[in-house]
Amino acid sequence: MKSATIAFCLSLTATLLHAQAPTHTPDFGETRRLIREGMAKDSVPAAAIAVLRNGEIILEEGFGWADQENQLAATPHTPFRLASLAKTFEATLAAVLHEQHRLDLDKPVNEYLKTAGVSSAVWDTRGVTLRRLLMHTAGLSTFNIWCDPSQPRCQFPSADETIRHYGIVAERPGDYFD
Repeated sequence: MKSATIAFCLSLTATLLHAQAPTHTPDFGETRRLIREGMAKDSVPAAAIAVLRNGEIILEEGFGWADQENQLAATPHTPFRLASLAKTFEATLAAVLHEQHRLDLDKPVNEYLKTAGVSSAVWDTRGVTLRRLLMHTAGLSTFNIWCDPSQPRCQFPSADETIRHYGIVAERPGDYFD
C-alpha cells in the first residue's frame, strides 16, 4: 500500500481511538474500507494491521490473499517482508536507546557485536559506527540475500553469518553514501 494511504489510515485510526471513551472499542469500519480501497487502487494483494490501546490489542485483522492462487486469506499473523521499512524501526529504536543513554551512536559498532564483527583489510573499522550504519555512510556496500525458491526449505543465514560474509568495509567510513 502506498505510504500516503497507510499514513491516512493510521491517522484516521488514531483519531478514532482518541475520540472514543477508553472503555469502548472504536468502530473500525471506515478504516477497513479505506484499507481495502487503497489495496485495490494500488494492486496490493495483502495487508495485516494491529491497533493497540494502552498496551492491549483492540484490533487485529488481515486483508486480501496471502496466497491468491490457493485462496489462502491473509491473517494478522501472515508474515510480510518489510524490506526497507525495517530501517525506520531500527533507526527509531536506536534514537530512543540513545536518548535513554543506553546506546552511543558514535561508538564503533564492533564494540556492540559479540560474536561477529565488520572487517576490512584496508580501512579502520573503528570508523564504522551505529550512526554511520544508520546513515548508510559506514563504508559497507549494498548486498542482497536471496533465497532460492526451488529449494524445499528457504533458509536465510544467521545474523553472525551475514555479518561475517557481508560486513566488509569497502570504502573509508564516513566518505560515501551507499
